[in-house]
Amino acid sequence: MRINVTRSSMPDFEEFCREIRPLWDSHWLTNTGEKLLELQSRLEAYLDVGHLSLFTNGHLALEALLEALDLRVKLDDSEQSPGWKFAQYEMKGVPLRVEIGPKDMEKQQCCIARRDTGEKTFVPLSGLESAVQQLLRDVHDNLYAMAEKNLEDNTFDLTTWEEVRDMAQGRGGFARTKWCGSLECELAMKEKAGVSSRCMPLKQSGTVGKCPVCGKECTTDIYWGVAY
Repeated sequence: MRINVTRSSMPDFEEFCREIRPLWDSHWLTNTGEKLLELQSRLEAYLDVGHLSLFTNGHLALEALLEALDLRVKLDDSEQSPGWKFAQYEMKGVPLRVEIGPKDMEKQQCCIARRDTGEKTFVPLSGLESAVQQLLRDVHDNLYAMAEKNLEDNTFDLTTWEEVRDMAQGRGGFARTKWCGSLECELAMKEKAGVSSRCMPLKQSGTVGKCPVCGKECTTDIYWGVAY
């Protein structure tokens, strides 16, 4: 039995070489290369769309998507192990890590890990923008709440410079006292208790107390702490 197979339609060899010569010389074959940009332009005209982007690597599409949200994105395509990469960016303070591999691509999903809790969430690629924005807000709110609680847990209402000294030399933290507003008392607190003024809160309590140094009645709240 004879089976006729259609012969492949190939361009003239010399013509083909001339076509790919610029690519060969530039070493720029794919993303944002000459041919890709030309194809993008032709597709925009054919589809009658204002903007179109083509990617040959999946992670570049994710980068472009997140950068379009005015987010800073860093792709780590180094040869380091995943554990090494995770630890490095956690130490740098990167709030979210997006992981994507071949199996994720098959499922059209990615994994997002939070730095503050270590929690991992699988989200569909179609919902990546909203998921990242929401998780960044959640991380911000959680870090703020943790910092606020840590501040309150380590701020102590004290009434004498001796108590402030014992706190500074012992458990540490911040002392909240009254202050008469005198520079002499501020300097005396530093000399006697080993702390300096950190700030006067914008929202004052309005209560009356006594300056821990001179004993005068006053209403100003002030925070003291050890300067490092």
